[in-house]
Amino acid sequence: MSREIFGQVAVQDELPYDRVEVGPTNIELVQLNSIHEVAQYRAEYDQGGIEELARSMIRDHDNLVSGVELDDYQMVTEALDLGTPLIVNRIERAHIDAFLNDHAAHYDTVPEQILFDAESDTVDVSGSGHRRRRALLHIAKQYGFDSDRIYVQSAVYCNLSFEEMLGKQFRENISERPPRIDEANSIARYYRQKVRAGQKPTYKSVANFYCVDEKVVSRALAFASLPDEVRIYAERDILPFNLVADFGNYPKHTLRSTQQK
Repeated sequence: MSREIFGQVAVQDELPYDRVEVGPTNIELVQLNSIHEVAQYRAEYDQGGIEELARSMIRDHDNLVSGVELDDYQMVTEALDLGTPLIVNRIERAHIDAFLNDHAAHYDTVPEQILFDAESDTVDVSGSGHRRRRALLHIAKQYGFDSDRIYVQSAVYCNLSFEEMLGKQFRENISERPPRIDEANSIARYYRQKVRAGQKPTYKSVANFYCVDEKVVSRALAFASLPDEVRIYAERDILPFNLVADFGNYPKHTLRSTQQK
């Protein structure tokens, strides 16, 4: 009996299948600079964190330097380690308008424009791995080689809706959550989008979508309900996020009296 495992055909005896194989699927090498980015929930990228991530991707500094000097990109390839593949959403022309309109509705902005190559009926949109993408571009700039040469292992999905892609972004970032304010804004936008669509989102349904506790959803919506002059205390790190968000749970007259003080 043979079957495909992570892109390779494995052959084994006619025995019952008695294990669970978990790993990235639909893996392809995709040119890094061909992947389009659209606005996403993470609004800020710490440059120090990007540089630290870039250093962690370098397995062999000497081979990286030598490979660039010799134009030996096999050496450069072997000197780098991505770790986790990117997630790429490959969208056909017939589906791109719906995706971009839903994206614009979520972020309350005008639809972004993505141009297709004349020879292609699809476009690759970054689903996750925005920090890794920036780290690889940093390495190319730091060591002086053309970033157009970078092809990165990516889990390629076809025609994901915006909601499906948003869910994948958050599930991938469970181990490294975005800044609290970015997360809260995204949760609030998602909740409002569901309400506008005539659906009835609950704390539980939103929490399941974002893979967070219901308290996180409650605080996010409370924070989003606050006026800008209160939210700014968290945005400028004057007060802790949770403390500011909790003001959103108070009755309006209590909040006004607090501001007057």
